[in-house]
Amino acid sequence: MNPAASIKQLLKMHGSSVVITQNDKSVKTKALIHPLFYKNKMDIDGHYLPQGYCDGGHYLYYGMPDIPFTEPFEQITIECPALKTAYRVKRAEVHLFQDKPIYVWAVVTPCTTKSEDYNESV
Repeated sequence: MNPAASIKQLLKMHGSSVVITQNDKSVKTKALIHPLFYKNKMDIDGHYLPQGYCDGGHYLYYGMPDIPFTEPFEQITIECPALKTAYRVKRAEVHLFQDKPIYVWAVVTPCTTKSEDYNESV
């Protein structure tokens, strides 16, 4: 099995269901989202932090390679119904292996809307 197929299978088996909205189109898919820890003692804005610090405001997203994120990233929403949380993309890139996309990664932050406003019909 090639690396792209292995990662797709891993995301399908172990990923959370998410809805990605960009350019007024929504797509249901699977993804992994987890807190972003800082190893280099510097946050995304260049401020120094204790090693292993987790600010609770930035998360790392791993998703399917067939759903790339396009700029402007701030207009992309990732909704996770299981967590009743929506995220905004701050930065994203496609990871390539032998010139083929194998996954999309992104730094995301929770949306500022209240949990009561979360649309549970997703």
